[in-house]
Amino acid sequence: MRIKRKIQLAGLAVVLAGGVSGTAEAGDRTINDDITTPVTTSNPDGSAVPGDITVGADGSITVDTNETAITVDSSNDVTVDGGLLSEDADNSIGILIEGGNSGTITHSGSISLTEDYTLEDTDDDGDFDGELAIGTNRHGIFLQAGPTFTGDIIVDGGGFVIEGNNSSAITLDALLTGTLDVTGSVTVTGENSYGIAINEGVTGDVLINAPLAVRGANSVGVYVGGDVGGELSLTGTWGVTGYLSTVIPEDQGTLEPGDIEQSGSSLVVSGSVANGVTLEGVGVENDEDDDDDGEDNEADDNAGVAINQFGSAAAVHIFGDGTNIVLGPGTEGFGFYHRGTITSAGVFDGVSATGIRIDGLGGTATVSGGMLLDGLLSVSASEANSYALIIGDGGIVPSIEMRNIITSSVASETAQTAYGFFFDTGADVSSINNSGSLIVSYFGETGDSYAIQDLSGTLDTITN
Repeated sequence: MRIKRKIQLAGLAVVLAGGVSGTAEAGDRTINDDITTPVTTSNPDGSAVPGDITVGADGSITVDTNETAITVDSSNDVTVDGGLLSEDADNSIGILIEGGNSGTITHSGSISLTEDYTLEDTDDDGDFDGELAIGTNRHGIFLQAGPTFTGDIIVDGGGFVIEGNNSSAITLDALLTGTLDVTGSVTVTGENSYGIAINEGVTGDVLINAPLAVRGANSVGVYVGGDVGGELSLTGTWGVTGYLSTVIPEDQGTLEPGDIEQSGSSLVVSGSVANGVTLEGVGVENDEDDDDDGEDNEADDNAGVAINQFGSAAAVHIFGDGTNIVLGPGTEGFGFYHRGTITSAGVFDGVSATGIRIDGLGGTATVSGGMLLDGLLSVSASEANSYALIIGDGGIVPSIEMRNIITSSVASETAQTAYGFFFDTGADVSSINNSGSLIVSYFGETGDSYAIQDLSGTLDTITN
């Protein structure tokens, strides 16, 4: 596992403004009490002089509908150690960043945009009914569309609790010239939402070392739709689902459509990543100094990602989306390096499950240097197909090296299929090198199981 902390938390000012309890320079503002008035970096203290905004650990900004706690509309820093809050407030934002400016955004407090709403069993059938969220358009940190913002966005501890449809913890709708570094927890509840959405790219690294929980129909854990100029490194325990509950009732016939809505993937990559995608973890070979700080066997040396996907979406989906994307080689030489744990389960009858999917979707997705599967991958489905790895049309993966345990299983009374590796027509995979275990199981009487099925006609070599 390799976790690289490439930025230092020095000279940062955080976002949130309010009562003036201290000013370092004219225009700067530090908020150490609880306020309800939004603030802007262009005029944080009322002097009409731009300045940095700091929300102290004892400070907070609470906003209402259609309000933003802190707006970055000048080239200044924002530091939040306290809270940015709203309740039942649609169209509310913790930190709004306007492009064309520069600065450092540091968040180590709490951005909590929530609602007073609780799921109930309205028809007394033993399970919850209704939507996961009823509000809309709530965002923790939002870089609005338009010009580039220059600077780093750092979430150093703390975290986000966001409840609402069409919402997110972090959305970047413009190019970030800098690094996105997230070590705080991310919890987002609501349909058509995102934990983190990178829509226009990041010139530096994207480092996500955070627990992440996203629930909602069509909602995605981390979406990378723009190009990343550095590496994409992932750590933390993740859970993504659209289900109201993942507990299987004794009689699945009692399930209603709203009980089993489908989320999007835990990780979606549809932009190029110059230095590759790494799902961090110990893997097969434990590097005792994974973060390269000269200290062996620290807690963060063995930190890894554990992705838990519940539903039919692939846990990890990499695709071109009408363009040609490339995952460049990382430090180990692979465009995709999995050292952590991926678990994908359909859970309920009739819901398929997929671990990793790479395809073009109208373009191509090239994994330079191939992919190294050094972590655990487990996929299971009931009365539906299961796929540990799909390389689809437009997916170009020169080689696949597998050194750990991969399982794919189906339990079914009807004719279904369990697949280990499935290469569809139009895929391009030259070789497989297996020194681990690929275990594919079908529990039933009429189905099938395939360790490897190649419909592409491109697979030349299997070394086992």
